[in-house]
Amino acid sequence: MNLNRKIIILVFICSLGISFPCLRVSAEEIRGEYCYTTLETEPLMVAKEISYALALRAAVKKSDTFKSLTKDIEDLRLKKSIIEIAAGCGVGQVKVLKQDIQGRTSCTELVAQLDTQILKSILSRKVPAADSAKPEGFEGLLNNEYIKILNYKKEGSFLTILYQAKQHLEPDSVEISILYFNNEGRQIKRTSGLFPLRPVARGKVRWASLPLREESVSFELKLDTNGRY
Repeated sequence: MNLNRKIIILVFICSLGISFPCLRVSAEEIRGEYCYTTLETEPLMVAKEISYALALRAAVKKSDTFKSLTKDIEDLRLKKSIIEIAAGCGVGQVKVLKQDIQGRTSCTELVAQLDTQILKSILSRKVPAADSAKPEGFEGLLNNEYIKILNYKKEGSFLTILYQAKQHLEPDSVEISILYFNNEGRQIKRTSGLFPLRPVARGKVRWASLPLREESVSFELKLDTNGRY
C-alpha cells in the first residue's frame, strides 16, 4: 500500500470519529484572572498565593472543555469539586502574565494548558459518585477544623502546599494525603505526610511538600477527617 493511500485511509477513519492516542489533541489553552484582598492580620504573600490559586481555577471553569463536559450538571458543589481536582492535577505549563499588588490586594492573570483527557477521567470518577464538595465561599481550597489549604501546585516531582492554621498546631498533628487514580478511576496509590514540623500558632501560614508519583493519571489532595490521629 503506497503512502498516499495510507493517508487517505487515515483521514477517512478520523472522519468516522475513530481516534488514535498518538494523534489525539488533549490540551486546551486556558486563561484566568482573580483579585484577592487579605485581612490586616495576614501577610501579603497570602494574597499573592490565593489570587494565583483562584485565577487558575477560574481558568479551568471558563475553559470550553469544562463547560462542554459539565453543561448538564446542575450540582454546583460537584462542579466546584471537579474544578478543584482539575486545577490540582490536570493543568500544566502555567505562565503568569501579570501579578500586581496594590495595598493588600493582589491580582493575578495567567495562561496554562488544561489536559482534557485528565479532565474527562475526573468526571468519569466524580459524577457517578455524586461527590459532595466543600461549602460555598472561600474557606480554603480544602479545610477541616485544624487547617485550610490556601494553594497547592506541582513543582518538579513534588506537590507544594500552602496551609493556614485555624488553631494552635502541635508537630505532626495534621495529616495531608495525595490519592492517586488510574485512567479507570481506581485509586492505586496514597502518599501521606504529617505536619507541621514545628508548633504553629493560629492564623500562621506554612508550606508543606509531598512527593508526586508519575504512574497515576490524576490525583486528589485529602485532609484527614479529624485533622489528627
